[in-house]
Amino acid sequence: MSAFGDAGLRRQVAVSWLPVLAGSGLLIAGATVGGGVQTALFAATIAVDWGGVYLTPRPGNWLIHSAAYFTERHGLFVILVLSESLAALGVGVAEHPIGTPLAIAATPFSGHSPENAAGVSPGPRMCSKRH
Repeated sequence: MSAFGDAGLRRQVAVSWLPVLAGSGLLIAGATVGGGVQTALFAATIAVDWGGVYLTPRPGNWLIHSAAYFTERHGLFVILVLSESLAALGVGVAEHPIGTPLAIAATPFSGHSPENAAGVSPGPRMCSKRH
């Protein structure tokens, strides 16, 4: 639906689904096995997924034209991952008593830093200049 008015994006989706599907199959296969085979399958997943999408676009078709947009999306993804890590930390220590070891372990996630003595998270540092 999002590619309705964009022929280049429709073409990119049409040719990119094969590497993405192959990477998904490798990822599922890697999740079912263990050890070194799992690591090899996960590495193959990254190679097939990224390599396939990188090699399939043709000049003039769908490409990332805005590095600022991509950077902003990456920053949002990092915020999401850190939030999930913080939630996992909370779930993991829910059964433990609150004490000094727990406080020390949670300090990196508290938002306190020498440049931020108020304890308020400054948020992501992104360039606000638009070209």
